[in-house]
Amino acid sequence: PGASKLPNGKYHGIGFMDVIQWSHTPGISSGFVPGPTASIRVRMDGTAEILGQYGEGGVNRETTYCQVVADEIGMRYEDVTNIPFEDRGFDLNPLGGSGGLIGNLPALIMAARKVKQLILEYATQLDPFKGKKPEELDIWDSIVFEKAKPEDKLPVAGVAARFPGAIFAWSDNRFLSEVMPKEMPCMVRQAHFVEVEVDPDTGKVDITNAVLVNDVGRAINPEAVEGQQYGGAYMGLGRGQNEAIHYDPVTGVKLNDNLCGYGVLLMNDIKNMEWHIVETGLSYGPYGTCGNSEALGAALSMILGPAIYNAIGKWVDDFTITPDKVLKALGKA
Repeated sequence: PGASKLPNGKYHGIGFMDVIQWSHTPGISSGFVPGPTASIRVRMDGTAEILGQYGEGGVNRETTYCQVVADEIGMRYEDVTNIPFEDRGFDLNPLGGSGGLIGNLPALIMAARKVKQLILEYATQLDPFKGKKPEELDIWDSIVFEKAKPEDKLPVAGVAARFPGAIFAWSDNRFLSEVMPKEMPCMVRQAHFVEVEVDPDTGKVDITNAVLVNDVGRAINPEAVEGQQYGGAYMGLGRGQNEAIHYDPVTGVKLNDNLCGYGVLLMNDIKNMEWHIVETGLSYGPYGTCGNSEALGAALSMILGPAIYNAIGKWVDDFTITPDKVLKALGKA
C-alpha cells in the first residue's frame, strides 16, 4: 500500500471484493397479495401476446419474457409480443429487473405451458393429426408436428385460425406454491475489481478501470444482464464516491435537495469498464437464473475504501470518499 506512484505523480491502487451469497427472499414468496398473474392468448394469425401489466423501468424485461414464452410454447421469438402497459386484467410483480424477472417467470411459464397444451389439443381435431393424442405432437419454430412423423405438420396459425379466441390461458398462485419453496436463498455470486489513481495534491480520486464478474445462473438475455451490471456498478461506485446529501454545518439546511446538486456519476466518470457473465445454472429461479444488478450496487458501494488504501497507504472509511477526506488521511488538511 502506498508504494505504487505513477509517472503523472498520482498513486495507483487496486481494490477487490467478492460476495458468495446473500440471504434473501424473492418477491414471489414474500407475501405479495395477490401474487403475480399473467395470461397468454394466441391471435388468429398464430402470434402470441403476453397479458400482464407492470411498470417498466428500462431493464428490458419484455424481451426476456418473450424469449421464455416462445421457448416454452415452441414458437419463434418474433411471434411473441409483450406490451405491459395495455392490459388491465392481470398483474405481474412490479419489481426491478432481477427481482421482477425471477418473481414473474414462474407465472409466465405456467401460462405458456397451458397454451401449448391447448394448441396441441386443438391440433388433434385437424388434418393431418386427426386421431392422434396431444402427447404425440410437439411444437417447434411455430409449427405443430407429429413426433413420429415430422413431415406431418401444421403452422400454429392454422390451428389458431380454426379456433379463434379459444387459445387463451392464465396462471394462478397455486402454481407458485407448488414449484417454488417457501424460503429461498438468493444465490448471488460475484467478484469485482477496480483501479484508481489518487492525486496527493488535490485528493481527487479517478476510477480508471472496473472489472465486473457475476454468476447469474443462466443469462437468458445477455444484453440485459450487461446493462444491469453496468448500471449497478455505477450506482455502487457513485454511492462510495459522490452520492451524498450535504447540509450546512451551522444551520442544518439541506444544500442539495435536487438531482442537479446530487453527485451522480456520469458516463465519462469511469474511464473503462468491462463485465463478464458466468453461467453455472446454480440458482433458485427458472432455468437456474438469479439476479445481479442490486448485488453490484450494494457490493461496490464499499470497494473504493480498500482501493484507495492500496494507493496511498492510509484508510479512508468515512463514505462518501471526497477529496477533503483523502487529504485529511494524508495529513494535508
